[in-house]
Amino acid sequence: MSDEYVSYVPNNNGRFVRYSHTRPSPSSNPLIELGPTCNNIMSSLPFFIRYIVHGVLAICFPFYSIYQGYIVLINRIHQITYPIYRAITLVSRIFTFFVQLPLKIITFCITETRTLLRNLLILLIFVGIIFALALILLNNNQLDYIKSYVQNTTDFMLKKSSMI
Repeated sequence: MSDEYVSYVPNNNGRFVRYSHTRPSPSSNPLIELGPTCNNIMSSLPFFIRYIVHGVLAICFPFYSIYQGYIVLINRIHQITYPIYRAITLVSRIFTFFVQLPLKIITFCITETRTLLRNLLILLIFVGIIFALALILLNNNQLDYIKSYVQNTTDFMLKKSSMI
């Protein structure tokens, strides 16, 4: 955990003598070394700059602790309100899907029924005209061929849909 550290310090006579003390071994976490590093940096500064830095830190520290308090408060509020927000979002999406969507479909059908029926009538008239022209212009062999083609196609489609 700690190992012996030897340094030479001046004694009362001005001579350097061997001074042995234990120093904690370096940690793998760099944040643990931050405090001693800052202390070493501060102690290596000149006297007047050191006290200016101490003064600045003494002025700024209350504001920084207030800032940290607000961050903790905001984080706690977020932890409490986020699940509520998610639940409200889920309810609103369910409401949108199961209530508003059918209402929109029903409203569209009610308001556009007249246009829809008019377009279906026009389509029916065109199909009737094409069918009448086919009956007039085609002979029996061609009509039999068309009938068998339609019957085979519908049988194939019905068999394919029943296979699914």
